[in-house]
Amino acid sequence: MVNSNENDLPEISVVIPMLDAEATLPRCLAALDRQENPPGRFERLVVDNGSSDASVAIARAHAGVTLLEEPRRGAYAARNRGLAASRGAILAFVDPDCEPGPRWLARIAEDFRDPEVRVVCGRRRVGRGAPMLESLMDYEVAKDERVLGGSDAAAFYGFTCNMAVRREVFDLLGAFADLRRGADTLLVQAVASRWGPKAVRFDPEMEVVNLELDGPVAYWKKVFLYGLHRRRNNAILASRPLSGAERLAVFRDVVRRERYSPARAAALLLSLAIGAACWRAGWIVGRLAPRPVPGAAAKGPGGTPPPPPGA
Repeated sequence: MVNSNENDLPEISVVIPMLDAEATLPRCLAALDRQENPPGRFERLVVDNGSSDASVAIARAHAGVTLLEEPRRGAYAARNRGLAASRGAILAFVDPDCEPGPRWLARIAEDFRDPEVRVVCGRRRVGRGAPMLESLMDYEVAKDERVLGGSDAAAFYGFTCNMAVRREVFDLLGAFADLRRGADTLLVQAVASRWGPKAVRFDPEMEVVNLELDGPVAYWKKVFLYGLHRRRNNAILASRPLSGAERLAVFRDVVRRERYSPARAAALLLSLAIGAACWRAGWIVGRLAPRPVPGAAAKGPGGTPPPPPGA
């Protein structure tokens, strides 16, 4: 912790893990420069995770950015490095291939005015106008609203491309678990277990544009990885996937709310079926990969495992 006058401490620390992100990092940082009504002071911590392109030079040249290094590979290792160096009461996480909306920080500050809230996840949008991809993201937003806005904590998950966490959460539960993927979900599950489902909030106005998603194929590739790592982490990840009936209910909500034509509804249903097949393929491939050891693998660098749901 850096010694500072309490009045000089930022309210929000934005942590951005980075690995060869020269193509998108400038847009991410520029979006933070354009924030409307940011809450008091905020700091930007960019953590390089071994980039070999111009990412480091871009971050170093950008005014107001604190550049850190984390030699151990892994996005969560980089986020934990940013967490250790941060000074804000709220930690906001975004990826370098995401462009925060103009009121991103303002919405985070507004959400945390509720003392019951410990974690907030926001809306993920796409920048390109491909109708099929936009439909898939409509589905994802509706799913996020249904799950994270509900009371069934067993279904909760997280995504650090657009997530904010109260510092006390890390003080009490420890840093992110040392996993390739899924440590954000472990954290959200631990928060819901300790403080209850209302400690987790989904804010559809806390938006980022995911610059990486440029078409349905990119979406399906990510779904494949979700299935793979969900299987690998199955021994320690207590969250349950949504059932087919629950996913169908989300689909119907999207079609009704967005007033899709029958043709667009059918296209979305087909795209979701392809996504389900990709997830299952990832799950099958994940069975062949070594899985983390329960307990030890769930520990963060501080050695504090998150409590199991219901504890």
